[in-house]
Amino acid sequence: MGKKLSNQLILAIVFFSFALPWASSNISDPYSLIGVSRTASQKEIKKAYKNLARQWHPDKNREEGAQEKFIQIQQAYEILSNEEKRAEYDLYGHVDTGNQPRRQNRHDPFAGFHFAGSRFDGFQFRYTNQGSSAGSDPRRVTLEKFENGILPESHRKPFLLFVTGDWCFSCVRVEEMWNEALPELEKLGIGMGTVYGDYSRNLLRKLGVHQWPSIVGIIEGRVVIFDKNHVNTEKLKEFAHDLLPSYVILKVTDANQETFFSGWHDDNRPRSLLFSRRSAPSLLYHLLAFKYRRLHTFGFAQNQGEDTIELVWKFDVSAHEPTLLIFKEDDEEYVDKIQSSKIDTSLLEDAVTRNQYLFVPRLTSQQVYEDLCPESPGTYRRRFCVILITKNPSVHKEHRDFFRLVAKTTDSFPGEARLVHLYQETQQEFVRALGDLARFDSDGAVPVAVLWRQSGRKVAYDWLPEGWHGNEPEKDKIGLSFFLQQIVDKKFKLGFVTTLPELKDENAPHWILERIYSFLNLFSKPGSYVKQALLSAWSESSIAVLVVLAYLVAFFLAFAGLLNAGVPTAHSKEAMDHRANGSMPQGEGYATEVRGRSQPDSSNLRLRRIHMQELNESTYEKFLASGRQGHILLLLLTDQNSKDTLCQLFKQEAHMHIASQPFLVPVFLMLDKYKHWLANLRSQSENPSPFASPNGVGTVLAIRPSKSYYFVFKPRQGQRSRRRRGEIDISFVGLMDSSDSESDEFSECMSLDRLGMWLDRLLDGSLPKVTVNSWPSLE
Repeated sequence: MGKKLSNQLILAIVFFSFALPWASSNISDPYSLIGVSRTASQKEIKKAYKNLARQWHPDKNREEGAQEKFIQIQQAYEILSNEEKRAEYDLYGHVDTGNQPRRQNRHDPFAGFHFAGSRFDGFQFRYTNQGSSAGSDPRRVTLEKFENGILPESHRKPFLLFVTGDWCFSCVRVEEMWNEALPELEKLGIGMGTVYGDYSRNLLRKLGVHQWPSIVGIIEGRVVIFDKNHVNTEKLKEFAHDLLPSYVILKVTDANQETFFSGWHDDNRPRSLLFSRRSAPSLLYHLLAFKYRRLHTFGFAQNQGEDTIELVWKFDVSAHEPTLLIFKEDDEEYVDKIQSSKIDTSLLEDAVTRNQYLFVPRLTSQQVYEDLCPESPGTYRRRFCVILITKNPSVHKEHRDFFRLVAKTTDSFPGEARLVHLYQETQQEFVRALGDLARFDSDGAVPVAVLWRQSGRKVAYDWLPEGWHGNEPEKDKIGLSFFLQQIVDKKFKLGFVTTLPELKDENAPHWILERIYSFLNLFSKPGSYVKQALLSAWSESSIAVLVVLAYLVAFFLAFAGLLNAGVPTAHSKEAMDHRANGSMPQGEGYATEVRGRSQPDSSNLRLRRIHMQELNESTYEKFLASGRQGHILLLLLTDQNSKDTLCQLFKQEAHMHIASQPFLVPVFLMLDKYKHWLANLRSQSENPSPFASPNGVGTVLAIRPSKSYYFVFKPRQGQRSRRRRGEIDISFVGLMDSSDSESDEFSECMSLDRLGMWLDRLLDGSLPKVTVNSWPSLE
């Protein structure tokens, strides 16, 4: 007997080992199921699959066989979305899933969907989507790409990231708008990327995103969530524009033009000034200013403004077309001009990169030094850097002016020499490394070093024999050209070799300002204006003032905190008393209690009590007439007989949704008193659907008080069940007789068992809505 059972068991195992893989994989032609050709791309397959999934989803399609059809679509997509499985099917006509173990810990596309009252009740479908388009998407953003690419690059341009998922049906609508806007935004210079939430959980935690679809912006290492109600190209442009700091563009008028043009003395940068008919800079110009803010100082002026009449006349600017002017040391004459009705990104970037530096830029950092004095290791085609060393800005001004005049009026010098200068006081270590000859002679000449950067910080150099006098520019120019030509012709050998230290970054903000900037970044718009004021008022003396102010503010804040610590307000006292008593005051329901708090921990949701309040004449104004923006009123229609039972059923079905979504406000309406209100609501609604029960008892309305529409949940009529009299809820059934003729009673109940699924669709935005002209009064 035992041997016979063993043989049967072995046969069963062999049968299922062959039969189940075949049954799960050898479905009918997956191409015909999805409705695509055999040469279809992954994009076409995914689009067709999403359309079919929406059509045959068991929560939306009640036709017989819809669930089986949906499963077949899932299996077909699982094959076609994976290139290996697709190739195997094309070759053999079937796929052996037994050779490829399923991956674990994947997103469950049907998590939370329960099909009550059927043989699928309590069963959760789990299908993998190994062939997701995430793998082939060139714009896909991973954690590594985000940390090593996007975050550093976000200091040069903003990024917009679209968070989506394989099983997110509501993502389809947003994705269409996103793809429509993508080419235009990328053309402007905005970085675009896609995050697939199913495969990037760690990245989602860094972004602070807990659901999708979502759109986030990245700027200067900060993450900003897109919170608009609608997604289109213009909304995304506005969002990108709001990300950019406003301090990178200065408003220039006739009154402050001198300050703007003379600013190169301090920041060592050329000026870019855009004239436009707009009242504010365009997104294109703002992106350019943000990208090149460390090379140029950008300004904006209206060419038809009353406060720019002198500027427009002075530079002969067109009153109709946008005009970009670039200035260097001379504020009376621009060095480059672009005037066109169609100024694109490449045109602006070419103009800026052509004029990255002044005629004689100051060596203010190691980066500037390496750009202006590039390496040339070989002796052939050596490149030289001519460094004029002067004292602070108030001294040797004449020497610098004539040095600049020579650089401006001379097309080129021997050895492709570049003329630069530095201040001895701010770059003391650098000057000290050049030796004792870096001194100022009594005859008024200042030292000039001719430097050949061989590799890294190693340089060979020598000194201009007679220095730079400043009062004889033509003589100094001839002497410099002759000396450079002697070096190029190898008639004169550079006599010194040394390793130079790294230059001090003169434009780096003080550490106190860095702390202030990081704090102001939390408040993008107001912080930008304050930051601009700080930058324009930058000086060593202002640092001392800021230090004193910071200490005073910190002292007062700490003092105020000590006074308020441990002193509860009257409102908090009242709230604690009500919580201790297990009750809430009238008008202060659960949604009010949690409003403004962070999302609750899911492990504690079941412990939270749900408080339902009655919608009556006293609460009508609060809940319906002037309901808060974004809140949804879940209104249960009941009467005196069924109130207790229906409210209990309502809490059981909607508990997790209300506990996790603070904007859902549960209330009930007594139809005994306000039956006329329901009739008035239906009369003012467009195409209202009939209720499941004749009087509407058990119906749930999801009302948007701030909008003019609502959603209807229809309860199911429960089957008649035979129960003992002691088990019957007399108040619910409405039978108060004391007949002894029967020991059993029959009850017919309303069932709210699909309310949870209905709330899922409500939050997903897939429910049909009923439009109402106006909300009727309860009076």
